[in-house]
Amino acid sequence: MELVSNASLLTRRLPVLGRQANLGKVSLWLTWHEGQMSLKTFIAAAAVAQDVYGCFVVVNTLLFTPADTDAARRVKAAADDAGLRFNLDLGYDPSAPSDTFTHADDLARAVPLLGAGNVVDAVRAAGGDAALTQVALTGLTAPEGLPCRAGHDYVFIDIHGQVYRCSRYSVLDRERYGNALDPDFDLTLRPQTWAPCGAATGCCNKEDFLNLQAAEPLRERDVPSLGWTDA
Repeated sequence: MELVSNASLLTRRLPVLGRQANLGKVSLWLTWHEGQMSLKTFIAAAAVAQDVYGCFVVVNTLLFTPADTDAARRVKAAADDAGLRFNLDLGYDPSAPSDTFTHADDLARAVPLLGAGNVVDAVRAAGGDAALTQVALTGLTAPEGLPCRAGHDYVFIDIHGQVYRCSRYSVLDRERYGNALDPDFDLTLRPQTWAPCGAATGCCNKEDFLNLQAAEPLRERDVPSLGWTDA
């Protein structure tokens, strides 16, 4: 099971969950948001989740603009000191209408860093992974026609049970497989590993774009997290 959190309630909830479940099977992506809690408290909670309860923990931070660089570096340094995995993602504007990612202006609105110069250089300066960022930008701006394994050994299920090849196809309501909640639902996966992506733009979720063939060298498939690349 993979969960996302800001870590603020971990030290209260993990003891309860630990009595009911094997937390070694839980992947936790803990995103640092400046102002919600101190970095020291955040890292301490993440370390407890990993070291005491055996969770697969990733400390995550977001880069919206180059002004976030120093904060991202502090988070990375703190995670490294505590022996925690670190990941940096591009920051997305949740108010941007994802079904209209068709023009450069839409993409820049969704990912503010696109309007701030060289994205890869900015990510590298903040301690992120340049190769991962290149794949993220490819998925966001021009995935159409690229080989992708989504639909072969990966599918997306939305909150209503609707099943699609990936979350981008879900947004576009494209090639729905059916509903996982239907008693007679039968999922038939594609036997071929690779098939061309049919989305023009907007493949922005890491769990999706890591299925692109271009991301294959980055992807570790023996870890309990769809988004971890050892970046």
